[in-house]
Amino acid sequence: MGSLRAACSNQCVWGDQIAEPVSIRHTQKDWKESIYTLMDSYEETQRQTQEMIERLMRTHVSYEDIGKLTERVTEEILNPNITGHILDNLQLNNAHRKADLGKDAWHTFQRIQYNLLQGGMDRIIDKTDDKGILFESMSKTHKITDTAKQIDFNRQLHSIIMDTV
Repeated sequence: MGSLRAACSNQCVWGDQIAEPVSIRHTQKDWKESIYTLMDSYEETQRQTQEMIERLMRTHVSYEDIGKLTERVTEEILNPNITGHILDNLQLNNAHRKADLGKDAWHTFQRIQYNLLQGGMDRIIDKTDDKGILFESMSKTHKITDTAKQIDFNRQLHSIIMDTV
């Protein structure tokens, strides 16, 4: 179970420790109690999630902090061997949707998440021509479509944001 971002176009799971993993045994005796236990904890999970979002929305993020944050994301989350070298880390902070405008930590998280997962950022990648000569080429980052990678990127991004604010 994870929390979904409200009005999110990619419906990504975010957060690292929002809810404990749930496993329900499929025996006649245990499954009902497991479901009732899950339902009892749901309200508390939602409350904690809402408190975290509200705290992020109350936290102003300066341009200097955004620069440090985007630099950290490119260093810790993006693998240059796969994505190449991002030309400008601040591309991660570009707002593409009206809903992502704002100077707080929550909206900064939304912008970075969107750009990280949707791709389209300028990057430089190393290539080798037919003669084995190494050269640099400019292209765009790709959209992340693999669900496991999306979840992993979002967990890492969530941890970085929570460390920063």
